[in-house]
Amino acid sequence: MPPESHVGAEMSDRTTKKVQELEYLNEYGMHMVLQHRTRIENMDAGGNADWNTWEFTEGLFINRTSCISMIYEGVEDSVRDFGITPSDRANKESLRSNEKSAISINSANEDYSMTAVFDISERANEEALLAILLTTFVIVLLAVGTMTFSRDVNN
Repeated sequence: MPPESHVGAEMSDRTTKKVQELEYLNEYGMHMVLQHRTRIENMDAGGNADWNTWEFTEGLFINRTSCISMIYEGVEDSVRDFGITPSDRANKESLRSNEKSAISINSANEDYSMTAVFDISERANEEALLAILLTTFVIVLLAVGTMTFSRDVNN
């Protein structure tokens, strides 16, 4: 394998690891939020501490990630069913399908589930820019090859 391909493979591996780590952290945070939410569903009347813990955990998760929507299923109607996302974030209806990523998780007994939608428009823009640069490089490479070949044929 030529040395240049090792560099490309290494960059690809690093990008893949970065995306996987981000997805893992998002899923881990979702598990924490869902765990606290299920405690609220199963608590008795004096469970204000669990309520505060859930609100803190959910707020921390939303503010530390690119989460734009959270939907709980299997919970009572008396509890709000989505987190409050900051107003400066895009809503999920305004993003194209390739600019958002959804992760769904279930509780251990599968009575409750949670779906979070994340804004990955920055990643999509970066991928688009890299695709444009790759296409430009290939065009330039083919043009130089064509000129070189043409010059050799004419001489």
